[in-house]
Amino acid sequence: MADTKFSALTAITSVATGDEFAVNDSGASKKVTFENVTKRNIVVPCTLEVPEGTVAYPDVHAMTTTTSKKITGIVLPDGAATSTLNFKCVIPEDLHTTPAMSARIRFITLGVDTAHAVRLTLSTVGKAVNEDFDLGFTVETEVTAECPDANDTGNEALINIDLTTDWAAGDTVMGLLTRDPTDAVDDYAADILIIGIELLMDVVGSA
Repeated sequence: MADTKFSALTAITSVATGDEFAVNDSGASKKVTFENVTKRNIVVPCTLEVPEGTVAYPDVHAMTTTTSKKITGIVLPDGAATSTLNFKCVIPEDLHTTPAMSARIRFITLGVDTAHAVRLTLSTVGKAVNEDFDLGFTVETEVTAECPDANDTGNEALINIDLTTDWAAGDTVMGLLTRDPTDAVDDYAADILIIGIELLMDVVGSA
């Protein structure tokens, strides 16, 4: 290929994810795709709410090792009844494509435990602003959440759940998190405190 001045190249008005750019990597000529240049992770915090009639409840939990250290969240208690919490968020507007999404649930155990688990079910619905939100949730997945391998109250555990539905930019997502202490897998005989739910997105930027 003959040498061509940059100013002589044909201009384009949009860039595809597979388009390539030249890169000077410490003196070596290499290439990179637009997708790899612009790929980034977005974390969207969700608002947590207690549905009417649930046994879950908001709480301020004091840590045991530091008297002035407290954390707020929603308790999903142990016992005979299923407890639930609602969450919601809005997908950012400036997405180039519909990204793959997952949900991350952050919780702490309200008692010392290293060997048991809780059973959580995540259900969701996502709609555009002009669509009917009064629809049933779709059950995304049921997961076994291992209690943190901890030696003190207040240690955090994370669960990442791949969502079966990926929503478009600007959609509002509503979800339902459920704990069923009577499930045979849920052998953690104490309450858990949900301190946050986030949507995680692998995003490719627009040109």
